[in-house]
Amino acid sequence: MDLPVILTNTSAELWPARTKWTAKHLQETMDVPLRGVKVTPRKQGEASTPFFYFHKSPMDSHPELLADYKQRAYTRMNMTMQEFFLKAANRSDPHTYSYADKLDNWGVEWLKDVLPLEAFIVVSPGFDPANDHLFRQTHVWVSPPNTTTPCHFDLFHNFYVQLAGRKRFLLFPPAQWQQLYLYPLLHPAGRSTQVDLDGDVAEQRRRFPAYVPGHVRALVADLGPGDVLYLPPLWFHHVTAVGSEASVSISVWSPYLAAEIAVKIAEKVPLPIRKSWSSALAVAALRTYLESLVAALDELSMNVADFVSWTLLENRYKFVGGPVNYEAMPGVYCWDEAQFNQLLVEAEELVRTQLTLAVDYFRGVLRLGGPDRLPLFLADYFEVTVNSVVGPTNVRQFLRDLVYC
Repeated sequence: MDLPVILTNTSAELWPARTKWTAKHLQETMDVPLRGVKVTPRKQGEASTPFFYFHKSPMDSHPELLADYKQRAYTRMNMTMQEFFLKAANRSDPHTYSYADKLDNWGVEWLKDVLPLEAFIVVSPGFDPANDHLFRQTHVWVSPPNTTTPCHFDLFHNFYVQLAGRKRFLLFPPAQWQQLYLYPLLHPAGRSTQVDLDGDVAEQRRRFPAYVPGHVRALVADLGPGDVLYLPPLWFHHVTAVGSEASVSISVWSPYLAAEIAVKIAEKVPLPIRKSWSSALAVAALRTYLESLVAALDELSMNVADFVSWTLLENRYKFVGGPVNYEAMPGVYCWDEAQFNQLLVEAEELVRTQLTLAVDYFRGVLRLGGPDRLPLFLADYFEVTVNSVVGPTNVRQFLRDLVYC
């Protein structure tokens, strides 16, 4: 199934957590310290407050690439569960607080309250539940009212179980990445959208030309205690705790085979570049390889310039590091016929061999994930491979030169 669905009257209704895990119970009995509580400046008025992701990433040590993003991102604090709820309930506190962690970190006694989990595990070919540590990840989420997780997607099958309080999901299919403007994968907010669904609509429309609210159709899923939302991999979701009570939820993630293959291609298929080569020859090899990869994936029906412009330059990288005029930028990594001829002499067979492997992997990703997900995975691969050769501060320049020279 590739559509979200709300399930009711599931086995989760029989879990002890379904009735026990109230805010009162957690405050009175939870003795595990909460690590990494997200702390975000509170929005004025009654509007919900989103936190903005700031994951460790290749760009996070380059302030010039992050512009004002870091000022909006959350910070982290450690505290007890009692302190968490006291701070969350204090409306004069200039911050809001939200918490997420792997349930395994709470200890086995808490895990027993949500067993059995088998009904919410998706078994994919090639995964052994007994031995694969990624086979099941169970996360717990605790949020006071009016806190929001901004729009993003995950790489897993997700069964989201609402235990206490209420949450509202805005859901978008994978193909709507074009309208929602992802951050680069290399950015601390990778896999989140640059369009701020909590921001001023007119401002978002001005900044992001393809974002037309009437054409970006969200499915709305309202969850109450006992409801379970199945969320397919790579579906965008924007989540807000609504109502007057704190929200307590768990999510059960299972691996998605298409994503498991896609994220490992860079590891399994080394680039056709030798350590002894000059940087110019390495750039020539990377250009040739990526151009040939897009050409070989005839399912895309486009050349590398069109693909890079569509998925990266005019989407992920359009505003990261400040707006630019691509046509006016001088070329740095342009086509070099002399280097290409040298590459043909030194490594034509190497390029051909690695290209064949990569094409086979991406065709597997297409078969398992479908045409709407392939551009997302392939754009990720472009970012990872280009970063490995020229570094994060030069990725946009390299991508620009693939299109313009």
